[in-house]
Amino acid sequence: MVFPKPNGSLHQIEKSIVETLRSSPRSSNPFLITERQGEKQLCIQSRSLRVTDFALLKTLGTGTFARVWLARLKDQKDKNKVYALKILRKADVIKLKQVEHVRNERKALAAVIDHPFITTLIASFSDDKSLYMLLDYCPGGEIFTYLRKQRRFSEETSRFYAAEITMTIEFLHDVHGIAYRDLKPENILLDADGHLKLVDFGFAKQVDNRETYTLCGTPEYLAPEVIQNSGHGLAVDWWALGILIYEFLIGQPPILGSKPYADL
Repeated sequence: MVFPKPNGSLHQIEKSIVETLRSSPRSSNPFLITERQGEKQLCIQSRSLRVTDFALLKTLGTGTFARVWLARLKDQKDKNKVYALKILRKADVIKLKQVEHVRNERKALAAVIDHPFITTLIASFSDDKSLYMLLDYCPGGEIFTYLRKQRRFSEETSRFYAAEITMTIEFLHDVHGIAYRDLKPENILLDADGHLKLVDFGFAKQVDNRETYTLCGTPEYLAPEVIQNSGHGLAVDWWALGILIYEFLIGQPPILGSKPYADL
């Protein structure tokens, strides 16, 4: 399998965009999505959308209480324009006690809507049974798929994606005080130009300089302080990045299993 080839000049442009975003003030405006859509001239208003407005083309992924569809607006002129529509069943979200995580995900995505390496939340809406998040579609698929087929990445490829992830984490931490808390290959997609997009912000939380005690994430990538429930902060993302870089170069995380730190 061949990677989408990253465009070097585009990378420099995106880097300058990130630097500009880092100097932007933090916003907690609940109407941020609508305002940003106006700036980008998107003709989608969250309050007016319904799931019946979309043609659901195929399933992109499934989870415990959510399914992601490749979708297209039925009445749009450009039939090639598609989106990723995440559908979360309200009953399952409540039953599995994921209300706070879903709320945190939407809040985090609304805050970082302009970042080039983070999936874009275009709109969100709901009905009696489900919650919906309309996201940009990444045709490159999961970086996990490429890693498993190639077994390991070259040092050059690993360095390139590690740099983009570093810029993304730094932006989340420094600009918004958000801990991502679920960094792993399955949550990194590739866009049409070969650049990464961080997705699935279900465990993301604004912590700033405080500590939080929620046990969440994927075992192989968890920092010791998360396992020990001793309180954790933004630093857990840097631990996970170290694990991820090791996996890029070697082909698997350094510690495997559902209890990777059983001796701690």
